[in-house]
Amino acid sequence: MSAGYTKRLNEKYELKMQRMKEDNKKTICIVNVISTVATCGLAFGTYLLLINNPGVDCAGSHLRLTLWLMLAMHATNIIEAVCQLTHLEKICCGCICTIAFFIYEVAVLVYMQVIFYANQQCADETPDLYWWLLVNIIVYFGFLFTTIFFWCKGCFASVDKKEVQEEVDAETKEILKEAKEHSTNAVN
Repeated sequence: MSAGYTKRLNEKYELKMQRMKEDNKKTICIVNVISTVATCGLAFGTYLLLINNPGVDCAGSHLRLTLWLMLAMHATNIIEAVCQLTHLEKICCGCICTIAFFIYEVAVLVYMQVIFYANQQCADETPDLYWWLLVNIIVYFGFLFTTIFFWCKGCFASVDKKEVQEEVDAETKEILKEAKEHSTNAVN
């Protein structure tokens, strides 16, 4: 492969990737704004429940601790969402940061479920805290599935380098064919 061919291939690939990102930018921005507003609401609700019920905890459970951890997760999600909306994630977060954030989210979500299902007696003792935990679990599963959807869309609906290479090869053949016809006509 020549340097010109490789350069053209890379330029075309980058152009198609940029076009795909631009086509999905509005949808991803709307999803980020909605998730940020929802997370702020959940964080505010969690904080209000915790300060309005001081010292109230279900006997033998870690329900209150779980709500504090959930509040920390909300704060982390708000920071992450603001970074995405302002494009700071390109500066602050790399692949490892994103993977660590995702693992953290799943771990907290699993812990929330363990506490919820292991302490069903709390539905009678501290119903506000108990059912608020369930609301958060449901909302975060929605966020999780939305995140997975966009991740899969980015992986499987994105531009394929092989596809771009085939396009560039077809263009090169067409250019060579035209050049050959032109040179044949020039000789005659």
